[in-house]
Amino acid sequence: MGGTANLFMAGNSLISGVAQADAARIQGEAQQAAFEMNARLAELQAEQIRDTGDIASSRARRKANLAVSAQRAKAAASGQSAAQADLIKESAFIGELDALTIKNNAYRQAYGHDLKAVNDKHSAALAKAGSEFKARSSLIVGGLNAVGFTAKAYEKSDGFRNFFKRKPANVGADRKMIMRPVSPNRGTDVFGFKFDSIFD
Repeated sequence: MGGTANLFMAGNSLISGVAQADAARIQGEAQQAAFEMNARLAELQAEQIRDTGDIASSRARRKANLAVSAQRAKAAASGQSAAQADLIKESAFIGELDALTIKNNAYRQAYGHDLKAVNDKHSAALAKAGSEFKARSSLIVGGLNAVGFTAKAYEKSDGFRNFFKRKPANVGADRKMIMRPVSPNRGTDVFGFKFDSIFD
Protein backbone atom coordinates (compact mmCIF):
# COMPACT_ATOMS: atom_id res chain seq x y z
CA MET A 1 0.00 0.00 0.00
CA GLY A 2 1.51 3.32 -1.10
CA GLY A 3 1.87 6.54 0.82
CA THR A 4 -1.18 8.12 -0.80
CA ALA A 5 -3.31 5.12 0.05
CA ASN A 6 -2.10 5.26 3.65
CA LEU A 7 -2.97 8.94 3.86
CA PHE A 8 -6.41 8.14 2.47
CA MET A 9 -6.80 5.40 5.09
CA ALA A 10 -5.71 7.84 7.81
CA GLY A 11 -8.37 10.34 6.79
CA ASN A 12 -10.94 7.58 6.50
CA SER A 13 -10.10 6.29 9.99
CA LEU A 14 -10.45 9.76 11.47
CA ILE A 15 -13.79 10.40 9.75
CA SER A 16 -15.02 6.92 10.68
CA GLY A 17 -14.07 7.49 14.33
CA VAL A 18 -15.97 10.78 14.45
CA ALA A 19 -19.00 9.22 12.72
CA GLN A 20 -19.03 6.26 15.11
CA ALA A 21 -18.73 8.61 18.08
CA ASP A 22 -21.70 10.65 16.83
CA ALA A 23 -23.72 7.49 16.21
CA ALA A 24 -22.93 6.22 19.73
CA ARG A 25 -24.02 9.53 21.27
CA ILE A 26 -27.26 9.61 19.24
CA GLN A 27 -28.05 6.00 20.16
CA GLY A 28 -27.31 6.70 23.82
CA GLU A 29 -29.52 9.80 23.83
CA ALA A 30 -32.37 7.81 22.22
CA GLN A 31 -32.05 5.02 24.79
CA GLN A 32 -31.86 7.54 27.61
CA ALA A 33 -34.99 9.30 26.37
CA ALA A 34 -36.85 5.97 26.05
CA PHE A 35 -35.92 4.90 29.58
CA GLU A 36 -36.83 8.31 31.01
CA MET A 37 -40.21 8.15 29.24
CA ASN A 38 -40.81 4.66 30.65
CA ALA A 39 -39.88 5.91 34.11
CA ARG A 40 -42.32 8.81 33.82
CA LEU A 41 -45.11 6.49 32.64
CA ALA A 42 -44.42 4.13 35.55
CA GLU A 43 -44.60 7.06 37.98
CA LEU A 44 -47.92 8.19 36.46
CA GLN A 45 -49.30 4.65 36.71
CA ALA A 46 -48.24 4.44 40.34
CA GLU A 47 -49.94 7.77 41.09
CA GLN A 48 -53.11 6.66 39.31
CA ILE A 49 -53.22 3.35 41.18
CA ARG A 50 -52.75 5.11 44.53
CA ASP A 51 -55.48 7.63 43.70
CA THR A 52 -57.84 4.83 42.64
CA GLY A 53 -57.04 2.93 45.83
CA ASP A 54 -57.73 6.01 47.95
CA ILE A 55 -61.09 6.53 46.25
CA ALA A 56 -62.07 2.86 46.55
CA SER A 57 -60.99 2.82 50.19
CA SER A 58 -63.07 5.93 50.94
CA ARG A 59 -66.12 4.38 49.25
CA ALA A 60 -65.72 1.18 51.22
CA ARG A 61 -65.41 3.14 54.47
CA ARG A 62 -68.48 5.23 53.62
CA LYS A 63 -70.48 2.11 52.79
CA ALA A 64 -69.43 0.51 56.09
CA ASN A 65 -70.35 3.66 58.01
CA LEU A 66 -73.81 3.70 56.41
CA ALA A 67 -74.34 0.07 57.35
CA VAL A 68 -73.26 0.75 60.94
CA SER A 69 -75.55 3.79 61.11
CA ALA A 70 -78.48 1.71 59.88
CA GLN A 71 -77.72 -0.96 62.49
CA ARG A 72 -77.57 1.65 65.24
CA ALA A 73 -80.88 3.17 64.15
CA LYS A 74 -82.52 -0.25 64.12
CA ALA A 75 -81.05 -1.11 67.53
CA ALA A 76 -82.20 2.22 68.99
CA ALA A 77 -85.76 1.65 67.70
CA SER A 78 -85.99 -1.82 69.17
CA GLY A 79 -84.02 -1.20 72.32
CA GLN A 80 -80.28 -1.87 72.01
CA SER A 81 -78.97 -5.06 73.52
CA ALA A 82 -75.40 -6.04 74.33
CA ALA A 83 -75.37 -8.43 71.36
CA GLN A 84 -76.51 -5.70 68.99
CA ALA A 85 -73.84 -3.31 70.35
CA ASP A 86 -71.16 -5.94 69.73
CA LEU A 87 -72.50 -6.53 66.21
CA ILE A 88 -72.36 -2.82 65.45
CA LYS A 89 -68.75 -2.61 66.69
CA GLU A 90 -67.79 -5.66 64.63
CA SER A 91 -69.42 -4.21 61.52
CA ALA A 92 -67.53 -0.95 61.98
CA PHE A 93 -64.26 -2.84 62.46
CA ILE A 94 -64.81 -5.02 59.36
CA GLY A 95 -65.74 -1.96 57.29
CA GLU A 96 -62.55 -0.14 58.32
CA LEU A 97 -60.47 -3.27 57.69
CA ASP A 98 -61.92 -3.59 54.18
CA ALA A 99 -61.11 0.06 53.47
CA LEU A 100 -57.53 -0.33 54.68
CA THR A 101 -57.08 -3.58 52.72
CA ILE A 102 -58.22 -1.91 49.50
CA LYS A 103 -55.82 0.99 50.08
CA ASN A 104 -52.93 -1.30 51.03
CA ASN A 105 -53.39 -3.47 47.91
CA ALA A 106 -53.41 -0.37 45.71
CA TYR A 107 -50.26 1.03 47.33
CA ARG A 108 -48.49 -2.32 46.99
CA GLN A 109 -49.34 -2.39 43.29
CA ALA A 110 -48.18 1.21 42.91
CA TYR A 111 -44.91 0.36 44.65
CA GLY A 112 -44.11 -2.09 41.84
CA HIS A 113 -44.47 0.75 39.34
CA ASP A 114 -42.33 3.00 41.56
CA LEU A 115 -39.56 0.40 41.48
CA LYS A 116 -39.85 0.16 37.70
CA ALA A 117 -39.53 3.94 37.46
CA VAL A 118 -36.36 3.88 39.59
CA ASN A 119 -34.88 1.06 37.48
CA ASP A 120 -35.69 2.91 34.26
CA LYS A 121 -34.01 6.06 35.57
CA HIS A 122 -30.88 4.06 36.40
CA SER A 123 -31.00 2.45 32.95
CA ALA A 124 -31.27 5.92 31.39
CA ALA A 125 -28.18 7.09 33.28
CA LEU A 126 -26.27 3.93 32.28
CA ALA A 127 -27.30 4.34 28.63
CA LYS A 128 -25.94 7.88 28.62
CA ALA A 129 -22.68 6.90 30.34
CA GLY A 130 -22.24 3.90 28.03
CA SER A 131 -22.77 5.99 24.92
CA GLU A 132 -20.28 8.60 26.11
CA PHE A 133 -17.68 5.89 26.77
CA LYS A 134 -18.31 4.31 23.36
CA ALA A 135 -18.08 7.71 21.67
CA ARG A 136 -14.76 8.53 23.34
CA SER A 137 -13.40 5.07 22.52
CA SER A 138 -14.37 5.52 18.85
CA LEU A 139 -12.60 8.88 18.72
CA ILE A 140 -9.47 7.48 20.35
CA VAL A 141 -9.33 4.40 18.13
CA GLY A 142 -10.01 6.46 15.01
CA GLY A 143 -7.32 8.96 15.99
CA LEU A 144 -4.76 6.24 16.72
CA ASN A 145 -5.51 4.49 13.43
CA ALA A 146 -5.14 7.81 11.61
CA VAL A 147 -1.76 8.40 13.27
CA GLY A 148 -0.67 4.87 12.35
CA PHE A 149 -1.63 5.23 8.69
CA THR A 150 -0.01 8.67 8.53
CA ALA A 151 3.22 7.24 9.94
CA LYS A 152 3.13 4.45 7.35
CA ALA A 153 2.55 6.98 4.58
CA TYR A 154 5.49 9.09 5.77
CA GLU A 155 7.65 6.00 6.10
CA LYS A 156 7.01 5.10 2.46
CA SER A 157 7.65 8.65 1.27
CA ASP A 158 11.01 10.03 0.10
CA GLY A 159 10.92 12.56 2.90
CA PHE A 160 11.14 9.80 5.50
CA ARG A 161 14.04 8.06 3.77
CA ASN A 162 15.86 11.31 3.13
CA PHE A 163 15.41 12.40 6.74
CA PHE A 164 17.38 9.40 8.01
CA LYS A 165 19.87 9.33 5.13
CA ARG A 166 20.94 12.96 5.19
CA LYS A 167 24.22 13.80 6.84
CA PRO A 168 24.91 16.76 9.08
CA ALA A 169 26.27 19.83 7.33
CA ASN A 170 30.09 19.93 7.15
CA VAL A 171 30.50 23.65 7.20
CA GLY A 172 34.21 24.39 7.63
CA ALA A 173 35.08 20.74 8.26
CA ASP A 174 37.90 20.81 5.74
CA ARG A 175 39.21 24.17 6.89
CA LYS A 176 41.38 24.94 9.89
CA MET A 177 40.70 27.73 12.28
CA ILE A 178 43.67 29.85 13.25
CA MET A 179 43.57 32.06 16.30
CA ARG A 180 46.11 34.82 16.75
CA PRO A 181 46.41 37.53 19.36
CA VAL A 182 44.88 40.89 18.58
CA SER A 183 44.46 44.23 20.26
CA PRO A 184 42.40 44.34 23.50
CA ASN A 185 39.46 46.12 21.88
CA ARG A 186 38.57 43.46 19.28
CA GLY A 187 38.46 39.71 18.80
CA THR A 188 37.20 36.79 20.88
CA ASP A 189 37.85 36.49 24.61
CA VAL A 190 39.36 33.06 25.47
CA PHE A 191 40.51 32.65 29.08
CA GLY A 192 41.23 36.33 29.38
CA PHE A 193 43.13 36.59 26.05
CA LYS A 194 41.75 38.30 22.96
CA PHE A 195 41.99 36.37 19.72
CA ASP A 196 40.88 37.07 16.18
CA SER A 197 39.25 34.01 14.61
CA ILE A 198 39.91 33.51 10.93
CA PHE A 199 39.66 30.55 8.63
CA ASP A 200 42.49 29.41 6.35
